[in-house]
Amino acid sequence: MNSINSMNSMNRYLISVDIEGITGVANREFSSSNGSRYSLACYFMICDVNAVIKGIFSADKNPIVIVRDAHGKAVNLDLAKLDSRAQLLQGWDSSTNMVYPVDDSYSGVFLVGYHSGATNLRGVLSHTYGVRSVKINGMSLTETGIAAWYAGHYNVPIIFCSGDDQAVIEAKEQLPQIEIVEVKKSINRHSSLSLSLDEATKKLEAGAFNAVKRNIEKKLPPLIFKEKLLKVIIEFEGNSYLPNAFQDLMDILSFDLNYKFNNENLSVEYQTSSQLEAYQRFALITKLASAFVE
Repeated sequence: MNSINSMNSMNRYLISVDIEGITGVANREFSSSNGSRYSLACYFMICDVNAVIKGIFSADKNPIVIVRDAHGKAVNLDLAKLDSRAQLLQGWDSSTNMVYPVDDSYSGVFLVGYHSGATNLRGVLSHTYGVRSVKINGMSLTETGIAAWYAGHYNVPIIFCSGDDQAVIEAKEQLPQIEIVEVKKSINRHSSLSLSLDEATKKLEAGAFNAVKRNIEKKLPPLIFKEKLLKVIIEFEGNSYLPNAFQDLMDILSFDLNYKFNNENLSVEYQTSSQLEAYQRFALITKLASAFVE
């Protein structure tokens, strides 16, 4: 068990917080750290997260709750404004991800402020780790599904997701058991119709309460791929990672014959029998590719 998870508890929950699906966030003026509405978006993040924390503690009287700041440089949330019953994890390194430090000591994961995938042209600020699409044995995964992919290795379910209408529809498609809360409707990728903060807070608190209760009564299933061999296909696109970055990726990974690169559709494919290794290879590819275009 990771040292961050060394405390004993009946139930431990992770809240992973992104910004694009947060109540009131409509475009890059909110989501970018140099945007004119970024500070307001950070305030909205705290409101959404605290509502979820309140719902968790209403349903489970003695949990441990860790909030994982998971947007940009992962320094968006203000500890002074966070519900004091929760702990806050911020920052990145090469071994962390959006649902770190989840392991088999956790009862469930909450995804707050998540968004739809890159191929969804309607979802607010939709994207998928800077790539066009990710598929495992033909199943398309957004960042919600990718979080479930990693947590599933540890037998931990994603039990809750909030965001715009497009994000929660996609969450349900990938994880039918998940509790969803829609806090806004997408008009297009850079426009949304949001609930009031008061109404969103009520819905988020109730949704978190329901997610915990359902998971306690009957543990929800994690995302575990049953097939003996997992085939992963990651497809890039010119406006995410430029073709020359794809060439750099091909060159640096050419020593590993497990990777099959396709220049025509800018995709890479690999196979493995391990769900964790499949994720680790995905993380390697996306981190390398992002480094090439910075």
